[in-house]
Amino acid sequence: MSEFIRKLAETALNSEGYIHSSNELFRSYVKKMTGDSYDIDGSDVRKLASIVQYLYQLSDRNFREEGNAVLSMLLEVCGNQHPEVVGIARRIFSDSGDFPNINLINRTFPKFEFKYSFLTEAEMEFKSELNSVKELDFSLTDFQRLLWEDLTTEQDVLTVAPTSAGKTHVILSYLVNTILRSDGAFAAVIVPTRALITEVANKLHEITSAYGSAEKIEICTVPKEEAYGDKTVFVMTQERLFEVLQRGDVSFNYLFIDEAHNISDNSRGVLLHLTIEKRECKNICVNGILSNIEEG
Repeated sequence: MSEFIRKLAETALNSEGYIHSSNELFRSYVKKMTGDSYDIDGSDVRKLASIVQYLYQLSDRNFREEGNAVLSMLLEVCGNQHPEVVGIARRIFSDSGDFPNINLINRTFPKFEFKYSFLTEAEMEFKSELNSVKELDFSLTDFQRLLWEDLTTEQDVLTVAPTSAGKTHVILSYLVNTILRSDGAFAAVIVPTRALITEVANKLHEITSAYGSAEKIEICTVPKEEAYGDKTVFVMTQERLFEVLQRGDVSFNYLFIDEAHNISDNSRGVLLHLTIEKRECKNICVNGILSNIEEG
């Protein structure tokens, strides 16, 4: 069946009808973004909405990206005028386990009403419950749910996914949740650049604030002489973390290496190895790598 859908999608994407309709959609999208008046024919909307549903049934990244682009523009351009597009989008995101996007749609179209069949409603509700965990106040994507389940095994985790898949947010949420429930714990988050230090530290502030626990976890971004809090997350490049380790006897319960693929040159790779080796890490997490660590 998947091979049939692939051939159907390929034929549709190469057809003059799709090319015309997608060009009309893009033209309308640009006009809306620039504040100009625009109009798109209902037949073009229906044609594109049908093809998008085929594209989302395929795992090929190119088909998915095309489907993402078209569906996003359809929602932006004609979500209010053609509510069936919103209904299709909610079903697509439910089938693909993308509940954060469903939440976004619900906020964007608060008055949306679309009656699905009883079976469809039940399937969507069941999958939403499946992608929810009690420790978090938001639904996860399929990828995030599986990542969370891997993290809770307390084993080393290596994860790879496209940008904006939600890797870092889930791992940081897990770290905050676990550290808050502990009697005291240190976590090290290694990032490749100083710019990412600020970005990750800000995410941690947002997460701890959402838990109402901003004062309970110290977020440390530079080495310091005085003692660290009982519950501290170190967000540093490997150079800064190595300096922390050189200054005193500090051990970590968790290690998260973010964007590990960006640590490519030999000198920084060697330093990262020395930093990890200095603590004789038992377990580790990479982009995310999350690891439970003990001194040997």
